[in-house]
This record gives sequence, structure tokens and C-alpha cells, in this order.
Amino acid sequence: MAAYVIDNGRISQKTFETFLEMRRVFEDILRGKVGEEVSCHTICRAFAAHYPVEVRDGHFQCTGFHHSWLVFPENPHVVADMYPVGGAVPLLVSTRAPSPWKHLYMTDDVVTDVLGEVADLEQQVASLMCDIARFKP
Repeated sequence: MAAYVIDNGRISQKTFETFLEMRRVFEDILRGKVGEEVSCHTICRAFAAHYPVEVRDGHFQCTGFHHSWLVFPENPHVVADMYPVGGAVPLLVSTRAPSPWKHLYMTDDVVTDVLGEVADLEQQVASLMCDIARFKP
């Protein structure tokens, strides 16, 4: 039995399987097996360097919190929130109407500009951690 959003095609099985692999890597990072702390901004950039996803910067819950999340190019309405605001584990949601998630992830280029070089430098560290977790023996 699959989740409703997979059964009705809002999230493809391929996207779901990719997310599960990314979640495993992220859990390894959180367990401290591979090093440093990371932010949502840096971890998203690291995953985008290793998986077929794109980073979105903006706000979670309108203008409440600067946040970064991932989308899948074949279906940009699918959000992989690898480090959710106030959350403990990654989320995979469809933001296509009538989803209640639709208005929670709002892109904003100003947030991307604010992150600037700091996020790029931190991404290099997070990307290395992602490499280690993904390919560890």
C-alpha cells in the first residue's frame, strides 16, 4: 500500500525513492557520523550537488522564517524539506492544490541574496559530509 499522494500521482514512485535515499543520508549526518552541524540552507545546497533536485530559498509560513527546501524539476510542486522549521525529520509533500502545504513554502530571491557567499562556503562543507554519508562503507 502506498501513500495517497503516490497512488494518485502527485508524487512519483521515483521521486519517493530518491527522497528515501536522501533521508537516509541526512539521518547519517544528524547522527554525527560525518561531522559538523548544518543549516537548512547548506544541507539543501549539498543535496542539490548530489541529487536531481533544485534549491528554493524563501520563507516558511509566509514571512515567518528564512528557509530553504528542495523541489524536483520534473514536478516542482513536490517539496523535499530536508531540515524543516521546528521539525526533526525530513518531509516530502505535494504543494499542488488543494494541499494545505501550498501556501507554506514561499520563494523569495531576497533570501537567496542574503545567504550569498556564506551559504556557498557552508555548502562545500555540507557537500563533503553528504559525500561521506552517501558512500561510506
